[in-house]
Amino acid sequence: MAKKQKAAEPDKLPPQDLGAEQCALGSFLVDPGASGFLGRVVEEHFYREAHRIIVRALRSLHKRGDAIDLVTLAGELGRVGQLEAVGGGEYLTALIGEVPTSAHLPEYIGILERKRRSRELIALGLRLQEAGYNDADDPSATALAFQDDLGEIALPIGGQAAPIDTVTSSVMMESAVEVKWLWRDWVPQGHLTILAGETGCGKSGIGLALASCLATGAPWPDGTEHDFNNAMVLIADTEGAQTVFLDRIRRWGLPAECFLFPGTDGYGRLLLDDLEVVQSVRALIDEKAVPLVIVDSLRTGLGSAIDENDARIGNVLAPWQELCRQTGIGLIIVHHYGKRGRHKTLDTSLDRIRGSTAIAAAGRSIIAIDKPDGGSAYSRLQVVKSNLALLPEPVGFRMTGEGIEFTGEAPTRPREDTAIAKADEFLREALQQSPRHRSDLVADAAGQGLSEDSLYRAYKALGIVSVRDAQDPTGRRRLWSLPPKPGQDDLGL
Repeated sequence: MAKKQKAAEPDKLPPQDLGAEQCALGSFLVDPGASGFLGRVVEEHFYREAHRIIVRALRSLHKRGDAIDLVTLAGELGRVGQLEAVGGGEYLTALIGEVPTSAHLPEYIGILERKRRSRELIALGLRLQEAGYNDADDPSATALAFQDDLGEIALPIGGQAAPIDTVTSSVMMESAVEVKWLWRDWVPQGHLTILAGETGCGKSGIGLALASCLATGAPWPDGTEHDFNNAMVLIADTEGAQTVFLDRIRRWGLPAECFLFPGTDGYGRLLLDDLEVVQSVRALIDEKAVPLVIVDSLRTGLGSAIDENDARIGNVLAPWQELCRQTGIGLIIVHHYGKRGRHKTLDTSLDRIRGSTAIAAAGRSIIAIDKPDGGSAYSRLQVVKSNLALLPEPVGFRMTGEGIEFTGEAPTRPREDTAIAKADEFLREALQQSPRHRSDLVADAAGQGLSEDSLYRAYKALGIVSVRDAQDPTGRRRLWSLPPKPGQDDLGL
């Protein structure tokens, strides 16, 4: 009998693609619709042991019908004592950053399936080699015994795919929860609200005014009553303006014990893209029964790895959306409008929200502040987007030393023909003698109750031209001038 020989061991790592493994796992975290593909992946698709642990946790969440995101996955791994084994929350967050797009998830799974089959083929070859060295009495029978294994490996990639998971609407209705509100039709519970407006329009003041309703039991700005009183509100100021909030709390006569600020001294900076922060806020909500969290603002609440223009901002906001869903809190994130072009309207629209469109997409309710009538002392507060209710009537407000004064009659844009006619007359008179600088004209127009928007509309209607300032040695300063009459010089255009 021939002497048994040991099968040769490979001198290199088995086939693998750790990048595809990370992209596949990250796709499940960033895209709620990707969970249907969990029926197509098993632990054996992943070479790295940490990734096998993660996919096992993902499948457990999916089997129970739980939502899948960074928060729930970290919780499931922590429950089974394996969060640190996979690299902790930092590694889970890093997985999201590896995903160029979850739309390629089927391709990632295809790569993992090919690598898995290659590893199985190597293992099968070693077993065949071992059987051959053992001098099987019937080599044909031995080969047939491995035929099924070879057949499975030879199946077309995707041939073993399971149908996507589905559920009937009747089952969904049994577990559906009616939308609840802090402020009816304005600030929902269990969902994210964006509060947007231009710099200096009063966003922080409005945020504090809404928080004060919960702390004092006062009606909402439109007069709607509610059941909250002496409730605690977390104000996460990320712009370093805590002293402004403290001064307003004092001057407005609000109960200071109801307003919580992060950090041992109240000056801690809350980072939205830190998963551990989400978990800590969840613990605070549970401990203090906090019904509302205000983050002021989005831009300064982001770490250095991402900014508001990055499409991945949706991935940053997803754990906060899930936090709202799980706890039923209201979450208001303050955000800014982008810079308005010289001749663009002052009207509010979602297009004016600064940064990625994923920001507006994340908000179930978007409340905007604008000032449609430059001649009015009041600004306008209105819901410009709601996925949960019909848009309510706007309210007007103005800042005072003692707080914010609200009115049910929100200002509106003056009749266009009247406003433009006044602006037209103003420009003709102001420019009759000589050209003038734009900023001076805007300031003088505001003194006469004319909005900048009306001024620009009249600018276009009159055909105002921009000319060089002869007194400026740099030649960069430009002035507004009435258009030259036929036969006149070009005025230094």
